[in-house]
Amino acid sequence: MTFKLLLAYCSAIFVASIIPGPSTFLALLQGSHYGIFAGFIGAIGNVTASLIQAIITYYIILKIGGISPFIFFCLKIFGSTYIIYVGVKLLPVKSFTQPSDGNVQISKSIIRHGIDGFLFAIVNPKALTFFAALFPKFVHPGVIETTVILAIFMPIAIIAFICFMAYVVAGFNLIKIFNSTIHIGKIFGIFVIAAGIILLFS
Repeated sequence: MTFKLLLAYCSAIFVASIIPGPSTFLALLQGSHYGIFAGFIGAIGNVTASLIQAIITYYIILKIGGISPFIFFCLKIFGSTYIIYVGVKLLPVKSFTQPSDGNVQISKSIIRHGIDGFLFAIVNPKALTFFAALFPKFVHPGVIETTVILAIFMPIAIIAFICFMAYVVAGFNLIKIFNSTIHIGKIFGIFVIAAGIILLFS
């Protein structure tokens, strides 16, 4: 892959990662409610899921030629339902308080933050569609595995991590500015529900 192609490839991944969606709302929630470290763990889960989706999509394209519309439809229904469910659970949250990095509300285990980051990414089938559309423009079947890992999958991991953490930091600073509010839980819940509905009908 030439430098020009690599730059175009990374730009496409960045645009897809930075656009608000279910995972970005989760990052805002983790940063504002649980702190930077919790968001960091969530970012690792998110990146892991993104890499799994990318690898699966790459080999499906390589071996089969595309993703079955029926499988995609089933994934979309399941993913949308899960995201809407999480959003509904956020609605009763009465208030968020400013998190402390020294005391990241241990009401949720650190592992749970990673699981949330993983699930929000893995249940979103639009990532599969994105990779399925992106890879044929940049990936050639004859490329050696080492080159694939470095040039194709590493940018996905790095860019997805940076974008997720950008939203985590934004959420952390948001709650610092407002200190605490009775509305922020409902706001996050409504946004997450909206993201799930958009995914369902897209």
